[in-house]
Amino acid sequence: MENYDISLHYSDKPSALGCYLKLVSGRRKGLKPGEKLPSIFARWPDITIDPDNLKNYNRSCGLIHSEYLPPLYPHIIAAPVHLGMVSHPAFPLKMMGSIHLSNHILQHKRIKVSDILNISCVLGDKRNVEKGLEFDIRTEVRLKDELVWESITTALIRGKFGEPDEPSERSRLSAAEGASYLTQWAVPAGTGRRYAKITGDFNPIHLFPVTAKLFGFKRDIAHGMWTLANAAGRLNVTINDAPVKIDAAFKGPMFMANTAELHVSPYDSGQKFDVFCSGNPKPVICADLKFVEPGTTL
Repeated sequence: MENYDISLHYSDKPSALGCYLKLVSGRRKGLKPGEKLPSIFARWPDITIDPDNLKNYNRSCGLIHSEYLPPLYPHIIAAPVHLGMVSHPAFPLKMMGSIHLSNHILQHKRIKVSDILNISCVLGDKRNVEKGLEFDIRTEVRLKDELVWESITTALIRGKFGEPDEPSERSRLSAAEGASYLTQWAVPAGTGRRYAKITGDFNPIHLFPVTAKLFGFKRDIAHGMWTLANAAGRLNVTINDAPVKIDAAFKGPMFMANTAELHVSPYDSGQKFDVFCSGNPKPVICADLKFVEPGTTL
């Protein structure tokens, strides 16, 4: 068993309110050039799915409710654990106003709503980049000891942390070549607040125009995972028992009171797709959904 600087064990869902109070009230010592992030491990076993929360999530993201979880929903279950890790006093950086950069998700097996889940997460990998510091949280979801879902979530904290490191190979997602328009949907004002109530992600950049402006945005922006779920659910793809991998890079803001456009480029084992915010010629999400061989890892 690996040794970690901090080990957290939850018997119940971490309190989002408690975590946010720690984020806004606790002092952070910062990170000196060359200093590593502390390695933080967290585990939350014996999780049962909240059916009402799942229904609200599906409704918010335009998804059809079924006996299986949507492939992005385990991220929502794990998000409070992620929040508990970055709000721990040992985590040295301020998270308010941080940016969700990318997600890499591998669903090995469909998860039933009735399944009992065990979640474990590890935080520690980081890279200096031109705009600040990137760090990863690796998440595994198991049914007893069987790995059924895993992900790597990358966030950006803006600032100066030293000379840039080599970029992650996972950061190379770019716009799909030859993608064609598929559909569009509305992003109503207040979407961020409604989604935050479902997921517990109350980052102020998603809540109100005035709070988003405090962090350099012209107005509030949609959660990246809300936009991604809406897009993935509109692809002409049927998720079955085959392992499926979803890679997504969040390239820019999806502003509220706007329209999202989905462009797709199918290929043999999946579809590359881009999401655009009306008025912006550049994609705000570049993503790839593909079916992979059993035994594939992130």
